[in-house]
Parts: sequence; C-alpha cells; structure tokens
Amino acid sequence: MNTKQRGDRGEDLASEYLQEQGYHILKRNLRCRSGEVDIIVYRDDSLVFVEVKHWLTMSVEDLERSITSAKRNRIFGCARAFLGEHPEWYRFRVRFDIVHIGPEQITHFDDAFTENGFQ
Repeated sequence: MNTKQRGDRGEDLASEYLQEQGYHILKRNLRCRSGEVDIIVYRDDSLVFVEVKHWLTMSVEDLERSITSAKRNRIFGCARAFLGEHPEWYRFRVRFDIVHIGPEQITHFDDAFTENGFQ
C-alpha cells in the first residue's frame, strides 16, 4: 500500500469512526489556495476541521511534531475559505481535531490545536 492509498484508507476509517460518534460528514479533502483539510464534520453546535494521521509505526506522541505551525496555518486558511463560502456555519463553534489511526486503535483528540499551538 503506497502513501496515498494509506492516507485514503485512514480517511475512510476516520470518517466511519466519526459517524459512529454522531458526527455528520460535510466534506472530505477540501482543497483551497492555502492547502487541504482532510475531513469537515459537524455535531450539535460544533463545526470541526479534522486532520487525519494514519500511522503504522509512529506513536501518538509524534503528532505534535507532524502538525507544524505551517501545516496548522494551511488548515486555518482552508477553514477561513470554507466559512467565507458557507456563512450558514458562522453560528457554530469552530474546532480543530486530530484523528490518529494506529495499528490497533483510533484515537480522537477534540480541540487538539489552535493557531497558537497545541492544547
């Protein structure tokens, strides 16, 4: 399995997991001028931009190093672009989560990061 296939599979697993947790998928692989967001979901009053990491060997502790400030800025840029095109979501609380797909489990980090860094 190449990197793209593993990434696609990870996004499939993350989407299934999030739906099982009561989230509704709005968009996958949002591409914009600044970058990409893996999955956009909503539940209750929260609109969530999700970064998916599907790693077979790296640990959860490596997440912070993998999502650099440049990566976060690209995600925030896409979030701003999405909200600019969809003002109906302005009333929702915006959050940035990470879903880590490991070899034996899925870990969901709610409100994992902000523009200033990790929570």
